[in-house]
Amino acid sequence: MLCLHLWPLWLQWIFWVGPFIGAAIAALYHQYVLRASATKFGSSASFGSR
Repeated sequence: MLCLHLWPLWLQWIFWVGPFIGAAIAALYHQYVLRASATKFGSSASFGSR
């Protein structure tokens, strides 16, 4: 197990910033790739198209 309290503070930024960057990338992917393809093919999975 990784003990964060042993790491220098300047190395811990990735543990705080990384999840936010990953969530933003996932949200953009969902919005512009998955929902766009669902709308293109007429799927009811696109909830915002009503």
